Amino acid sequence: MLPALVRAPYDTDRTAAQQLADAGYDLARLRGVILTHAHWDHASGLDSLPVPIWINAGEREYAATDGDGRVYRTVAPGHPVHEYALDGPAYLGFEKSLDVHGDGSLVIALAGGHTTGSVVVFVTVPTGERYAFIGDLTWQLDGIRHRRERPWLLRVLADSDAAQVRRAILRAAALTDVMQVVPAHDVHAYDGIPLLPQVMSR
Repeated sequence: MLPALVRAPYDTDRTAAQQLADAGYDLARLRGVILTHAHWDHASGLDSLPVPIWINAGEREYAATDGDGRVYRTVAPGHPVHEYALDGPAYLGFEKSLDVHGDGSLVIALAGGHTTGSVVVFVTVPTGERYAFIGDLTWQLDGIRHRRERPWLLRVLADSDAAQVRRAILRAAALTDVMQVVPAHDVHAYDGIPLLPQVMSR
C-alpha cells in the first residue's frame, strides 16, 4: 500500500495476538492499544487485536488524511476508537499530557513532529523502573545519546515537522539519567525490559 520509495523489506512472523497467546496472556485484560503514531509499522498489528485503539485527535486526523496513514485506515475499521485529549499539564518538558490512571504510572505526552499527533508514552512499573517509549522520535538510541536527528533526506521523507522533532529529541535526551528511553526500532533499547513469560508447549 506504500509508495515504492518508502517501502521497507520485512518478514512476517506471528501476529501480536499470537505472541500474547504464546505467553499465556489473556487478551480480555487488554483495555486498548496506545499508538505512538499511525505509520504502517506501528499500526499493522492492530488487525489481530480486537481491542480499542487509543489515539489523539491530531494523530487521528493525520491517519485519516495523510498518505502514510493508508495501512492504519485498512486495519482500523471494526475497532472501537478511544480518542483521548492531551489536555493535561506539561510533563517532563513535553508541553501537553494525559495521565491515564491519575497516578503517574502511564502518561502520554505530545511530541509531534514525526507525525502531527505522535506521542511519547511514559510508563512507571510497580518496582519503580521508568520507561519512555518514544516511537520514531529517533530510530536508534544513538539519536538520543548523541542528540542527532535523521539525515536530511530521511527527515524530508519521514517527518512532518523536523524542527519539532529536534526539540523533542533534546527533551528525551535529558531523561536518560532518570529512565530508560526506548526508540521503537532499536532492539538494544529494549534490553532489561521484562518479557512476558513464554508458555511451554506440550
